[in-house]
Amino acid sequence: MSYKPLKEIDTVEYLNALCSIISKGEGVSTIVTGSSMEPFFTSNKSWVYLEKPEQKLNKGDIALYVRSNGEFVLHRVYMVDDDNLYFVGDAQSVVEGPVPYSSVKGVVTKYKRRKKWRDTSTVVWKFYSRIWIRNLKFRYLAIKIHFTLRHFLYKIKCLFHK
Repeated sequence: MSYKPLKEIDTVEYLNALCSIISKGEGVSTIVTGSSMEPFFTSNKSWVYLEKPEQKLNKGDIALYVRSNGEFVLHRVYMVDDDNLYFVGDAQSVVEGPVPYSSVKGVVTKYKRRKKWRDTSTVVWKFYSRIWIRNLKFRYLAIKIHFTLRHFLYKIKCLFHK
């Protein structure tokens, strides 16, 4: 029995295909890669459901946009003005912008964490979109504490499951 090799697709080609589907008014889901949205999204574990933005975005929304160099980014809206948006990843403290509205390709309307799809009305979503987004100065310390605790709890779990 012979096996066909898996087809590899370029990330930009893949994301352009998703954007094409979104632009036609259909939603798509995709896995999150990269660490800029941690701890809210975990790379290669969290999923997002993207839809065409039907209205102006608000502070705290998460959107997929394209940088002027063609790079795709999934970040949270930090600030909105009449013609532009400013974004920041949940694991970052440097705000990016201005980004024109025309660069936004999709907005997250649902997300999947720990094998369960959730909408944007959850307590966790509200915490990150309302409180976390306002505390750029304290993120580094909070993230360091988060990952130190996570590592500590993992070590304890390993001790008891030997």
